Amino acid sequence: MGALFFIYIFGTAILDFTYTDWIMRSFWDFSGEHLGGRIFRNSAWHFPFGLMDNYNYPNKESILYNDILPLLATVFKLLSPLLPENFQFFGFFEIVCYILQGGIGALIVRKIGGNTVQSIIGSLFFTLSTALMLRIHFHISLSAHFIILLCILAYLENNNFSLKKQILVWGGLLALSVTVHPYFLPMVMIIMFFRLIREYTITKNFKNQCIVFGASVLVLAGTMFCFGAFYSEKASGGSGGYSVTEFSIGWLRKASANLNTFINPQQFVLNVRDMPQVLEGVSRFIRDMPVATEGQYEGYAYLGLGIILLAVVIVFQYIQDGGSDLKAFKKQQVLPVIGIVLSFLIFSLSPTVTLNQYKLFSYPLIGPIERLWAAFRNTGRMAWPIVYIIITFCIWQAITLFSVKKSVLILSAFLLIQWADLKPWFVSKGENYKTKVTWQSELPSPVWNDLANKYKFICFMGNYQIFGNYKLTSLLDLIANHKMIKTNTQEAYLQEYGPKNDTIYVFFEDQNHAFKYKDTGIYLYMIDNVIIGIDSKLNLP
Repeated sequence: MGALFFIYIFGTAILDFTYTDWIMRSFWDFSGEHLGGRIFRNSAWHFPFGLMDNYNYPNKESILYNDILPLLATVFKLLSPLLPENFQFFGFFEIVCYILQGGIGALIVRKIGGNTVQSIIGSLFFTLSTALMLRIHFHISLSAHFIILLCILAYLENNNFSLKKQILVWGGLLALSVTVHPYFLPMVMIIMFFRLIREYTITKNFKNQCIVFGASVLVLAGTMFCFGAFYSEKASGGSGGYSVTEFSIGWLRKASANLNTFINPQQFVLNVRDMPQVLEGVSRFIRDMPVATEGQYEGYAYLGLGIILLAVVIVFQYIQDGGSDLKAFKKQQVLPVIGIVLSFLIFSLSPTVTLNQYKLFSYPLIGPIERLWAAFRNTGRMAWPIVYIIITFCIWQAITLFSVKKSVLILSAFLLIQWADLKPWFVSKGENYKTKVTWQSELPSPVWNDLANKYKFICFMGNYQIFGNYKLTSLLDLIANHKMIKTNTQEAYLQEYGPKNDTIYVFFEDQNHAFKYKDTGIYLYMIDNVIIGIDSKLNLP
C-alpha cells in the first residue's frame, strides 16, 4: 500500500533508472546529492572504501559527510561497469522508503495488539507522514524514515531478543543509520539507550546491557571506519573528516523545532525555479502558524488533523474513565518512553526555544560543546521520532480502549480525516513528476566540452555558495560527464607560480576577484556568464 500511495502521488516516470532530468531540475540539495554520487562513482577505489579523491583533490574525503547516500552509492559504484552512464536510483530508493514505511508501520501495529485490519489501517497513518513527504525530492537520504520505525519496532520486540540478537539488531541499526544519513544516528542511539535501561529494570543484568551497548558501538565504529569517517591527511593539510564551519554554528540557532511544530502546518516555500518545494497550505483545515526563523522548516513535524483529533478522543476517554486507564501503565514501561520523548524534544527545540514567532529563551554553549552540537546543526529534525511515537501511542490506545469493531471504525474515520486534511498538498507536490521533463545545462557553449577534453582538473576559486545553484549544478554535471577532478582552492599557488597547464579555474565571486590574478599569466574569459581562467589563449568567436 505504501508503493501504491507513492505511485498515486508521483507516478512511475521517476522509477526509470535512466531518467535523470527530473533530478537535475529539482532543488539544489537534491541534484547535488545525485551529482556527488556520480563523481564518487568516477573516483578510484581506496581503503577505506568510502573515500573519494576527485571531489576536493588532492585531499580524500569520506562520502559519509557529503549527503550522497553512502550505502547505495557504494553498491552502485561496485555495479558501475554494468550500469549505463546516465543512471539514477533516487526514484527507486524513494518508493522503497514508502514500501518500508507502510510495511514496518503495519508490523508495529501488529506488535501493539492490532489484528490484520487494524494493522492495515494503522500502517497508513505512518505512510501519510508530512515530515517524510517534505523530504521526498528534497533530501534523498533523509527520506529513510523507516529507520526510525525500525527502532520503534526493535524497542517493542526487544524482550524476545537473545543477547546476540540484540547486538545484531542495534548494531545493525546504528550501522544502517550512519550509512544512510548521520542524522539518523542520534535517533537510533537515544532509542537504543532507553531500551537498554528498560531491559535492565526488567532483568537487573547490568553486564549484558553494557555488552549490548559496547558491541553495538563497536559495529558502528567499524562501519564508520570502512566508510572513511576517521580518515585524515595531515601531511597534505587536508582532512577527510567532518569539519564544523561558522555557517554550521550560525545555523545551529535557526534550525530548531518550534513549540507549535506538531500542530502547525507551517508555511515555507523554497525558491526552486522548475520544481518548487512548497510547504504552504499543507492542511486543508488548519491555518498556518508563524515560526521564529526561516530555518525552522527543519523541525517540521505536523501530525495531521486525523492524529490530532484521535489524540483528543483518547484524552477525552481517559477523562471519562476517571483516569483508571492511566493507572494500568507501569513505571518501567512508561518512564523509558518519557525519557525518549523528552530527549528528542529537548534536542529538537534547542538551543533557542521558540513559540510561534517569539524567541522565548536561548542558552549559551561552551565552545567545544557548541562545535560538537553544530555537527547536528539542524536540531529540529530530532522531532521526527516524536511524531511516530505519538502515532504509535494513539493507535495502541484506540486498539486498547475500544472493542475491535469500534476501534476499526474510529481508526478508519480518523484516517479519512487525515487524508482529507493532507491530500491537496500531497497531490500538488506530485504534479510536477508524473510526466517526463527535459533539463538543459546552463553552460550551453560548446567551449565547455572542448575545455573538459583538454583539462583534467577544475578548481573552484572563492566562495561557491554565493554562486547560482543552477550554474553550479551545470558545472558539477560537466565534471561528472567528463570524469574531471574538482580541486580545492589554490589561491596561494596561483599567486606564486601561475596557472597550471591542466587546470580550469572557476571564479564564483565578481570580476575583481578574478582580476587579482591577472599578473600571474592567467587568461580570463567569461563563458555563459561564468568567469574562468586558464593557462593559454582561447580562439573564441
